[in-house]
Amino acid sequence: MKKSIIIFILFILFTSCQQALDKNDLSAITSDLVWTDYRMARAYMDDVAALSLPDWPVVEDTYCDEGVPNKIKNATVSYGVAIAGNDFGVNWKSSYTSIRTINVFIDKMQKSPIDSTLKAGLLGQAYFWRAYNYFSLVRVYGGVPYIKIAQLPTDSLSVPRNKTSECFSFMVEDLNKAIKMLPEKYTLDEAGKINKAVAYAFKGRILLYRASPQFNPTNQPGYTYQNNLWQEAYNANKEAYDWLVSKGYGLYPDFANLWFDELNKEDIFVTRYNNPEKTTARAKSCRPNSEVAPGQGTIVDRPTQELVEAFPMKDGLSIKNNPAYNLTSYWLNRDPRFYATIVYNGSLWELSGKTGRIQWTYVGYNPDGYLQTYGTLTGYFPRKAVPLAPSPDLCLSGDTDWAEIRFAEVMLNLAECANMVAGNQSTAYSMLQAIRQRAGITPGTNGLYGLKANMTTDEMVTALMTERQIELAFEGKRFWDLRRMRWLQKLSGTVRHGLSSTPVSVSDLSKGFTLKVFEVDLSKKNTLQYPLNYYFLPIDQTEIQKNPNLKQTDGWYEGGFNPLL
Repeated sequence: MKKSIIIFILFILFTSCQQALDKNDLSAITSDLVWTDYRMARAYMDDVAALSLPDWPVVEDTYCDEGVPNKIKNATVSYGVAIAGNDFGVNWKSSYTSIRTINVFIDKMQKSPIDSTLKAGLLGQAYFWRAYNYFSLVRVYGGVPYIKIAQLPTDSLSVPRNKTSECFSFMVEDLNKAIKMLPEKYTLDEAGKINKAVAYAFKGRILLYRASPQFNPTNQPGYTYQNNLWQEAYNANKEAYDWLVSKGYGLYPDFANLWFDELNKEDIFVTRYNNPEKTTARAKSCRPNSEVAPGQGTIVDRPTQELVEAFPMKDGLSIKNNPAYNLTSYWLNRDPRFYATIVYNGSLWELSGKTGRIQWTYVGYNPDGYLQTYGTLTGYFPRKAVPLAPSPDLCLSGDTDWAEIRFAEVMLNLAECANMVAGNQSTAYSMLQAIRQRAGITPGTNGLYGLKANMTTDEMVTALMTERQIELAFEGKRFWDLRRMRWLQKLSGTVRHGLSSTPVSVSDLSKGFTLKVFEVDLSKKNTLQYPLNYYFLPIDQTEIQKNPNLKQTDGWYEGGFNPLL
């Protein structure tokens, strides 16, 4: 897990089994020792990983129609007032600090006398993390300065932005190196580190982005659509899928519990937590106020009615115009993933080890109900990956691992690319059928699990985006999917909704509830807004002032850099 390099080095020096007279003079420790001792070099790379690893997403779902923040007025992204990378969770300065640290490592390790096999594994991690950090920047800004060397004070630091296309090529170049160098897997205390599986899957993801409309739009002035990018993305995702299957990766059979069986066959890119060494407060952001210890802060977000209505019925058919669906019994006979993802009024939710505990969200229920000071703003709570056992005082010290990439996403990425490549739509069907089968949807007489037969390319795109919305809910993917598809404008001018439940009789809840769909955003005099320049954000003006060769993104301030090229 995460360790300080300095502490690790001192530990090695002081606990070595060498005789005291054989030890180096401790006052003579230099940074050069890091590059000649595998344990020290590994500690350095562990620190790089600790600074770069993604965390549980607890905000991204509030950027779009997936969730509602605890305080509506703080939703800067969804109301069109985000003007910096920080608003999207990306920090320019810290990203380049990490990249420089990685470049120093690559430079030093290439010359290191460490065993070549051990050295290759460390370099493979470094190349992966460089691509990962650059992707975080590129998907927000478009092209950025892609620095591959550890710059010296004597070097020119006024580096211009690389074209977006060049950045993608460099990321793929780094990932190809990583794939060649990384081991297939790690064991024991190193389990969960970056391996070939992660590099294969991540390469597929970034090439999917490269081919998507955000970076590869149709009918966009100053840009020519490139159909070949979908073929490249398909090839990468097919390669990743085939390799992963050959190594035993696949769908975990129990969707609801895949988060609690650590490093199972579906987990690919994982951030590990281990209380008390490294913990996550994600449970606090999801649990109701009644099950959070006093003083631990307020809840972060809640599911929307839009997400609830995206889940199909048990047979896989949409609820829209479906005679089997009725709002008064909206929770009956739904896709089993609905029950693993959403907590609704009257749900069995045995938090804190409380057998038979029922979660109420109805109007007037204190403290969790709708319209209560710390109640749910939508009538729902998120259930996915929220462990039941921890008591309220342990909500800030969770240790459930975060899976940034799991096998289901690889399947969905492959399905999307296959759909866009002529003659490969059967692959899209097979991926969706397998995911729906694992979910517990009934196959139907035609074995399509509720999918429409003979879909057009556009119909399949819509089906895939809906499946991603359902399968990957609360995994920090929905907003970025809408953005890369240039679908954010579909939400502009709309509002998010919730569902209020008012008891017919507070003294006798068995008499049922009166249900009403209500507008969350309009109650705060807001609608969702996504300006067109959201697809590529501006670089902070202070960075522009420091670097005269750094041009601003077109569509912001004076512009000058076309992020589509």
